[in-house]
Amino acid sequence: QQQPQEFHMTFKARAGRNIAGQSFASKVTKFGIKPKQLGDDISKKISGFPGIKVHTSIKIANKKANIEIIPSTSHLLKDILRTKGSISKKDILDVVGKMKNKLKAKTLEGNVLQVLGTCMSLETAIEGIKAKEMIKKVKSGEIKF
Repeated sequence: QQQPQEFHMTFKARAGRNIAGQSFASKVTKFGIKPKQLGDDISKKISGFPGIKVHTSIKIANKKANIEIIPSTSHLLKDILRTKGSISKKDILDVVGKMKNKLKAKTLEGNVLQVLGTCMSLETAIEGIKAKEMIKKVKSGEIKF
């Protein structure tokens, strides 16, 4: 019997929790991966996101696991605020570009509005304009992205 060669899995994980669970182990052992070691590797990758559930993607090919952390919109915006201190329209477009696979709107404007909604929940301003006001201006066409 031939073993499958590739495997891809995406799930949410929280830093500080045991990741190598029973269902997780049954999925990866058939690819020659040790669940405990993989769980430890994932824990190391997500240790920079304390208390936050992060989307984690695992791709297994040729008995090697590639672990990728998919950041959330709020995490990206918080990083921008931490490094720059404020958010610009260009930063919003950068976040939309990074999150294009997770944002559900069909248009650029819709995706921008989703990111601005996250800005509103973070209570931050974009170029000195409150997020709620920015949303109104984008919807009215007064501000274009």
